[in-house]
Amino acid sequence: MPRSAALAVTLGLFGLGTLLLWPLGFLPLMGGMLLIVLIVLYDAWHKTNPLSPVIMALNRAMVYVIAFVAVQPAITATLLLWAAALGLYIVGLTYIAKTELRATFGSVWPAALLFLPAVLAVASGLELSGWGSRWLLSVGPPSV
Repeated sequence: MPRSAALAVTLGLFGLGTLLLWPLGFLPLMGGMLLIVLIVLYDAWHKTNPLSPVIMALNRAMVYVIAFVAVQPAITATLLLWAAALGLYIVGLTYIAKTELRATFGSVWPAALLFLPAVLAVASGLELSGWGSRWLLSVGPPSV
């Protein structure tokens, strides 16, 4: 596909996404606009940017945030906690993918981040007294 055609399709999809978010309110619309900026930033800068896993994580977390605020009137601590867990998971996954050919301990430690959402889910569903996780029980996964 020629570059001009790819650009036209991309702009069309950005426009369609914006139109679909428009009637859902201010937060979903602004989240969508921020997501467009993050997508363009990642696409333009990911190859030479050592922080590209963080930008990818922000992209993925924003999808989660937009879906939540499309049906919920406000941003909550629960949403932010689970979006952060997802974001850290994506940082770990993306970092490992970028550095898989240079596998040393220093390059694979982010693999621990891959377990964070599972640990958070288990901690929020079980009584884990003594582990300092009691606060998670009151947070739990987001509900709509």
